[in-house]
Amino acid sequence: MSIDWFANDMGFTTCGQDGNIYFYDLYSGQDVGERNRTMDQNRRDVKFSSVVNLPGKPYQFLAVGNEKIIYTESETLKLIPRPTNDVPHPTP
Repeated sequence: MSIDWFANDMGFTTCGQDGNIYFYDLYSGQDVGERNRTMDQNRRDVKFSSVVNLPGKPYQFLAVGNEKIIYTESETLKLIPRPTNDVPHPTP
């Protein structure tokens, strides 16, 4: 569903509706274009729609799925709804 390149363009992160987040290194020592399986993440009950890498922090990401929760590599953070200016508010 989503792909985000590392800041140095030497790899990328992907996510999908199968609940997986994969990291690919285009050049890591002798392997070229290999998936970094040690860093993969899986949340079976989540259908991910978007993932972004955190700048300057290798293999750290924010991802969001169908249940309105933001995921990181180590924990989940609940998204707190905030009012926006484009929604009319009732007048007293």
